[in-house]
Order: sequence, then structure tokens, then C-alpha cells
Amino acid sequence: MEYQQALIAARNGNAILFLGAGFSRGLRSVKNNKLPSGSELAKILCEEAEIKITLDLGLAAKRYLRKESEDSLIDILKSYFVVNDTPDTYSSVFKCPWRQVYTTNYDNVFEIGAQKQEMLYESVDSTDIPRNSANKQRVVHINGFINTVNPNNLNTSFKLTNPSYLTTHFRDSVWSEVFKRDINSAHAVFFVGYSLYDIDIQEILFDSPELKNKTFFIEREDITSDEIEELDLDSFGTILNIGVNNLAKDLENVDGLAIDKDELIITSFSEAQYKNMEVTTQDSLIFNLLLSGDLSTNLLYNDIITEKYRYCILRESFAEIMSEFSKTDNLLLHSGLANGKTIFSKQISMSLYNKGYKVFEINDDYLEKYAFNEINKILQTYDKVLFVIENYTANLHVISHINSNRNHQTKLILTSRTYEHERVASDLFYSKKIINISDTLEISLDKLSNNDLDQISSYFDLYGIWGNMYAKHDNQKTKFLKETANGEFHGILLGLLKSPQVRRRLDVFFNDMKESNILLVNVVAILSLSMSNITLPTLHMVAALTDSNEIFNKSFRENKAFKQLTTRNNDTVIAKSSALAEFILTNFPNPTLLVETLVIIAKNARAKSDGNKFYFDFYKDLASFRYIQKMLPKTGKRESLILFYQGLKEIPEERNNPHFWLQYAIARLSHPDEDNLDRAKSYLENAMSLAGQRANYWTDDIETQLARYYFQNSISDSNTELSTAFSDFEQGIKLIIKIYRSNNRPRKELFRPLKLIDNFYFKFKDQLAPYHLNIIESYLNLLNNIIIKEDVKYSHDIRFRMARDAIQNTLKDTRLTQHVSKNA
Repeated sequence: MEYQQALIAARNGNAILFLGAGFSRGLRSVKNNKLPSGSELAKILCEEAEIKITLDLGLAAKRYLRKESEDSLIDILKSYFVVNDTPDTYSSVFKCPWRQVYTTNYDNVFEIGAQKQEMLYESVDSTDIPRNSANKQRVVHINGFINTVNPNNLNTSFKLTNPSYLTTHFRDSVWSEVFKRDINSAHAVFFVGYSLYDIDIQEILFDSPELKNKTFFIEREDITSDEIEELDLDSFGTILNIGVNNLAKDLENVDGLAIDKDELIITSFSEAQYKNMEVTTQDSLIFNLLLSGDLSTNLLYNDIITEKYRYCILRESFAEIMSEFSKTDNLLLHSGLANGKTIFSKQISMSLYNKGYKVFEINDDYLEKYAFNEINKILQTYDKVLFVIENYTANLHVISHINSNRNHQTKLILTSRTYEHERVASDLFYSKKIINISDTLEISLDKLSNNDLDQISSYFDLYGIWGNMYAKHDNQKTKFLKETANGEFHGILLGLLKSPQVRRRLDVFFNDMKESNILLVNVVAILSLSMSNITLPTLHMVAALTDSNEIFNKSFRENKAFKQLTTRNNDTVIAKSSALAEFILTNFPNPTLLVETLVIIAKNARAKSDGNKFYFDFYKDLASFRYIQKMLPKTGKRESLILFYQGLKEIPEERNNPHFWLQYAIARLSHPDEDNLDRAKSYLENAMSLAGQRANYWTDDIETQLARYYFQNSISDSNTELSTAFSDFEQGIKLIIKIYRSNNRPRKELFRPLKLIDNFYFKFKDQLAPYHLNIIESYLNLLNNIIIKEDVKYSHDIRFRMARDAIQNTLKDTRLTQHVSKNA
């Protein structure tokens, strides 16, 4: 980006301003004192207290307070950092509509200057919660704000210390994540008057080409070449020694027409650019695709262009889906983990790209208010647009905005894991009416057709992948793929990953991880992000989840084991495939070490989730039984699950969260021995108790699991008495019926506990009296009527079908038993 383009972005409100000590240099306070730098303030404090001179501000403040009071220190600070006027030459900087302002300075210079230009900003410091001012323009005082300093915050939000401490404190605060999101989503970033004393820039920036291209360091005009070299900023952006006055003049002189024609700079989306390049499909690239998920978009695009599918098969359904999609607005693709959503959506996108569509794929880490503006600009700029929204269930507001502003040539591809799609489908199509179901083509990609399996078999032949099955007949190979791999990509990939070649590689990797906790936590964080369906995790995300900046260290990223499992593109680093991520985690040789690492990652995500939806959603995924049980080795899974939730229990907020106790109870119910059943009931009671204290809290999920508890307890080994077992059995049925009758939109999960009904019946059948049979039959008739009514919606769900079969088989047997008894 050219400097002039960055100025235009600033005038359009699309730039971030970061103020360092140099911005206020030379200005004077209300007491006519020159605003000091950190080292100058240290000297002032030493002289005032008549103590040994040191230029270390933290040490100087500490020594000062040994002799003088906090109030006297605050008086000195106010006499040096409170201003009531600013230079007119700075006015254009103050009246520029900055998207956000960050400063390491204590002073109120920017606030006073902005007020003079009738610009209002909210002043906050590191202890403030970001969401409380999320929709306002802010001045974030990283080290504290002179207007709010008092004896209570003098040693907390107000920082009189050295740069390394300031850097660590900022990195660990919630504002670090907000700042990273801001600079990633901004069109331009200006550091004005930055100095080495302010903060360690390498801790908060990264030398990615995208960020470097839009970052500008405005330094004073008389800065020397030696000083510039000492600052070492070349890796992070463009250095301009023009001073604040010239920056202000340049902002003032931006052409008004250029402002109106603000360049289309997209940060919330990535524009897909496909090129027809002649690339040879080498065997090694095929193995990288299958075993590591290392996708070459060039090869995939070559397949589409040439219609010779040597790199990746094209599903039999592709042509029909393309034809139907041409007649409608939206394509919704869903499947389980690693069943081909990403590749199939790219093949569709490439075909539409060839038909003249501009293709924009949403980025994981975006801010809604900026995404909305970018959507508007994209739709105004191009006639034919395809938006690809992976993991769409987390992006409903973005989809709604696109749908509200689209034209007749705007298309949407939405992808999701099937469970997440089923969870929000009602909102998507009906209650919130985000998109119209009649304009949407919905496709499940889980099952491969016989033709698809034949293609895969031939593909394996071509690249010598079959191994000891190579000489088998084609029909035998296809049958193997259909039965052993369940006719799904996921099963096929897991089968390949079990090969001795992969096992040997992983053994080396596991040994490396035993030797390095840093390698362990970074890799597990990346694998967890992949399992949580985060498509393009950034280095900053990994650093936040590990509470370590090691990921930014080039030598660390060059680690052989790390490179084998991950791939990096600029500021993103991803597990090479979600199937590989699942395989590594579920085959981890030390489950206890893995759980301890996952708990660390979960705690870090939870700590950063306040005011940050991304980390909160990731934490919810990781803490849910549905996700975590897929990440743990089969060996010792029961103990691992309990150890994981015991770790999360240490988070104070979670102990007051009904959803946490629900998930912990589900983990206990998954292994229903006597101890776990007792604990599960207690945890479900905790959840209900906490839910009762929250207005409008939806308790159906808790009560459904309570019904499951009653059914499981009725057939537990410890429950041998018919009277107590029957009481549990009856309470479970009553709960299911109560939930169903009180809920206008029951979910399929409600019916799943009913699959245990036949277990109770056949366990106690010989002990049941006629009145027991009459009660059971009346309940079963009622449940069967409900099941028949809901069958159309949920018959695709195997556990619903199991519940249906259990009810109907038990009902049939009770009728037969009573008939035989009456006619004996």
C-alpha cells in the first residue's frame, strides 16, 4: 500500500492510530511542564524524592513511594501529564475519524485535541471490559490514563514500570486480542512517535506481508539513521521521518474525490484468485493431499479447467448440483468431520469463477461492523458475486446482511458440520428467516455414491495407494471402501492414516513432543482449532491459546516435527488436515499429558473470551462433550473425560455456569457405573439450580439428560429392586413427555434417551405385575404416537430410529405378554 492510499483509508475511518511517546514530545502540561518520556519521568521522581538517580521508571517509582505518599506521586503525574490545549498544527490528526486509537501515553493530549475538533472518543484503560464500549470510537490507554489515576489504580491499571513488563501485561490483557483484530481488519495502521520505551513491537505485531504492507511508522524529522536502525522497524512496516505536523498536513490535503472513492480493501473476506498453471500431478502431492490434507488449489483448478480429474475426484452429483445451483441462490453443504466439504465447495466456487463470478471466502477472525461495510462495497462494485461462508452457523448475522443487500446474481455457499447445521436450521429458515428455504439447495456430503467409490478405487490404483490390496479385484476394493470405510471420505482417510509409514512418522513426532512442552501446547492448540472447524487460524490465535509467543519465532516454526503437521500461509497456520488432527489426538500415547494440555488451552480461551466472541465460541466447542470426546484417545477415555472437566472446574466462571455442569454430567453419563451415575445426577441438579437463577434460561437439555439419568439408573447393576427401578423408569418417561408438551420446537436429542426403554423392560419383564404392564403400555402408546408424529423430521437420525424401534418393539411385546396372560 502506498502512503497516499493509507491517508485516504484514514480519512474514510478505516485506519488505526497508535500513539507513542514521541507524539506528545515537546508539548506542555497545564503547569507548563514539558511532557516527559519514561526515562525523563524516572529522573524527575528521583530528584523530587532526593534519591539516587535511575532512568528505570519502575525502580524510580518504587523508591519514590518508600519516601513519599501515593497522593504526592499522583500530584506530580498530573502536573506533568494533564494538558488543556494542543497545537493547531496537529488538528487534522485529531479530526480524522480513526477507527480506533491506542496509546502508551498517560496524557490526555488526544482527548483534548479531539474535543477541540468536536470529535468524541471514549477513554478506556486495560482494566475496562472491551464489550462495554464496543460500538464507540475509543482511545485505549494501554499503560493507564492520567484523568482516572487514583491511589486504588496506581499499581494496577496505571503502569509506572519498564517496557518489558508493559509488553507482557498488554499481551496478557483482553485488549491485546482486540488490538490484533483491529489491526488485521483495518485498511491501514499508523504508529506515530513510537519509541523502544513504549512497548516491544515484536510482541504485538508479526512480520506478515499483509500487515507490513499497510503499516506506517511516523517518526520525527530529525531522527538519525542509527536511531532508525536501533528501532528495527523495517520488518513491520514503512518508516517515514516526516513528523506529526507533516502527517497532519498530509491528512488535510487528501483529495476529497479520492475520499469518496475509497479503495476497495477487503479484510473480513479473502478474494479467491484461481490461475490456470501447468503443474504436474506428482505422486508425492497426492500423498500430501490424502495423508496431510495439503491442498494445492492450482492442481484442483487445473482439474476443473481440463475436466481431467487426476488430482482429486469429482463427485458424481457435481453436475446435477451445479445445474440446480444455477437456478437458486444458496447452496448449503453439510457433513461430518473430514468428509469433503472444503474441496467440494472449492470445486463449485471454481466453476462459478470461470463463469465470471467474483469469489469471496469469509475469514475466521473478523469484526461484524467492518464485515457489513465490506459486503456493501463488494456488492456495489461487482455484479456477479459468490460468498463462501464456511462454518456458517457461527456467521448468521453476516449471512443475514448479505441476504438483505444481495442482487439477483449474488450467490451463497454455506458449509457446516451436520450436527451444527441441524442445531440452527430452524433459525436459518424459519424462526429468524435468515434465508429462504425455497431459494436454498441443501446437500449432505457424508455418503459417497458407488460411482464415487469406483473413482476412488481407480485413483488409488493410479497412485499405488492400495498396498497389499493392490492385486485384489476391483469389486473387492470398492466393497472394502463401502463397508470398512463406511462409504465416507472420513473413514477412507483414517484407514490410510493407520498405515505403518504414517505410524513411524508419528512415533518420531510423539517423542519430540515429550521433550518439548512448547511444541506440545502449540501443536495441540492448532489441532484443536482444526477439530473445532476454524478454517484459517492465525498465529495470534495460537499465541493466545498457548499464552506464549513462541509461535512467532521463526526457528520454532522451522522445527521438523512442527512443519510435518502444519502448513503456514502468511499469518495463518493450520493443521494439514482435520482427519490428521483427529488421528493424532485420538492416538496420543499419553492421555493424561494430552488432557492437561487441553485444559491449559481451554483456560486460556476462557480467559480471553470476555468481549471476544471468537474465543468464547471456541471455548464452548472445546468444553462441550460432543467435541472433547472426539479429541481423546479411546484408551482411558472415561478417566480422560473426568480429568478434563475437573480441570475446567477450576475456572470460577464455569462453576457458576449451568451449561458447564450439564456437559460434565454428560461426560459422567457416557460411562454409567454407580459412581458416575450418582455424580451425574448431582451435577444435573447443580445445573438446574443455577438455571433457576437466570431469567428465561432454557432447561430442556438439562431435563433431557436428567431423563437419561433415570433410564440409565433404572438398569444399573446397583438397581436390582423392581420398585426403585420402576420409579426411575417412570420419572424418565414423565420428564420426556413434560418437555415435549411444553416445547413448540422439540429437538431430536429429546427422543434419544428413549432407546433405553427396552433395556428396562426386558431386564425386569419376569417380575412385572399386570398393573405394571398396564402402566407401561399406556406410556408406550403415548410415546409411540409422539414418535410417529415426529418420524418425518427425525428418521434420518440413527439414535431417533433406535428410540423408535425400542418403543415399538417393547410395545409389541407388552401387548403379546398381556394377551397370553389373559388367554392362558
